[in-house]
Amino acid sequence: MKKRSRIIPVLCTLLVATFLFGTVSATNISMIGNTVTLTQEELEHISECNALIEQQLARDNLTRAIYNNYLSMSVITQENGYYCGPATACMVAKTLGLGTYTQKEMASLLGTTTSGTSGAQICNTLNSLLSKTSDTRRFQRVTISSAALETSVRSSLRNDFPLTLNVKEMPNYTSGSGHFIAVKGYYFNTSTDFKTITICDP
Repeated sequence: MKKRSRIIPVLCTLLVATFLFGTVSATNISMIGNTVTLTQEELEHISECNALIEQQLARDNLTRAIYNNYLSMSVITQENGYYCGPATACMVAKTLGLGTYTQKEMASLLGTTTSGTSGAQICNTLNSLLSKTSDTRRFQRVTISSAALETSVRSSLRNDFPLTLNVKEMPNYTSGSGHFIAVKGYYFNTSTDFKTITICDP
């Protein structure tokens, strides 16, 4: 399967999602192919405007139709057949500003073997790297259904926090042991029920 950043329907069979719990203030707005850097003052103004919009929606009992967010993340192609975990962790670490690692370095941190990497290893290693910074956000490893994927994706990415997924099945891919990918964006249109997530597949 060709490795690339792809937009796929939210139809994958999900094994494990590692995502954000907590709150965070954004530092930039990221879109596919374009990143706009904002000052803290501009971010605060946007936050205030968003709060007013949410208040208006709640007061008038209205439902938001479109939700979307995209992170600036580039695909790192795995170097061998069992390095999807290290490659995915490298992508996430770089996106979060935790450092640029080679896949071999990350594999050493993760304890990767020729049998692969566990979701717990990725979660613990990324949290260890986060603990060395002022960032108080943490990953949490959970088993989740495809139906609950939308909520998890929105919860993390709206705070500019990527997810890692271990999937057994998605378009053009099936695996008994699973395959790690990173989620960098989503687009949900609740009025038409059109939903996609954008992944970086190592």
